[in-house]
Amino acid sequence: MTDFNEEADYDFGTDLDLDSVEELKVVESTQEVKVEIINVEPFKEKYYRAYRLRVIEQPGMEGPFRTIRHCMWLPKPEDDKEKTDNKLRAIKNFCRAFKVDMKVPCNQHIGAFSFATVKVVDSDYGRQNEIARLIIPNSSI
Repeated sequence: MTDFNEEADYDFGTDLDLDSVEELKVVESTQEVKVEIINVEPFKEKYYRAYRLRVIEQPGMEGPFRTIRHCMWLPKPEDDKEKTDNKLRAIKNFCRAFKVDMKVPCNQHIGAFSFATVKVVDSDYGRQNEIARLIIPNSSI
């Protein structure tokens, strides 16, 4: 067992060039961008799914960009029909936009991409992008 009171070498070294690391950016205006699923967060709650999306470089935009956390709620037994339908509609639109199937494990969705409009929001973590609207192609999955 580690004794954290003991003196240890926690030094990162002196040869790290931290000044050259670019800060992450947000897409500054509501515009259409290409996004890719890069991670599916572990399920902490039975009725909740969170995807981590990355803005793929777009002409006229300079990154690197902050990732976007996109959450979806699954219907709960106590939800009324309207609430259930709204949740299912959001999941259906996500599947159609990214051309993914919710019947396969979610980690198989990594690498899928779609187009979306994003907006800037202020959060406890600073300025971030959120998905304002997923662009659904004419053809379905």
